[in-house]
Amino acid sequence: MKSLLKKISKLRVLVIGDVMLDHDIWGESSRLSPEAPVPVIDVRNDTFTAGGAGNVALNVAALGAQATVAGFFGRDDAGKRLGGILTQKGITIIPTPGTGATIVKTRVLSRRQQ
Repeated sequence: MKSLLKKISKLRVLVIGDVMLDHDIWGESSRLSPEAPVPVIDVRNDTFTAGGAGNVALNVAALGAQATVAGFFGRDDAGKRLGGILTQKGITIIPTPGTGATIVKTRVLSRRQQ
């Protein structure tokens, strides 16, 4: 296993795809909404991480390889946050051209359920 990880650490990996910001909202639920059969959430905190191709790049970097990710990053707060998450982990970013908002996937979680 050590020899495999040593080989991986010498790799340079380019990940190309849809990068997105994963936003998880965590809270507690004690009742259902009167308007629809969905839980009402008392939000406790929220977390952000890289999703899609960004998550793949994070996994590659966690194994020790040098990761670069190419994808669309919007010129919005989500794009800045996503870029910061990736560069903080040592991942190089190659933004592809385009216009629009950064893809954001939001999950609401209560009692470990979505």
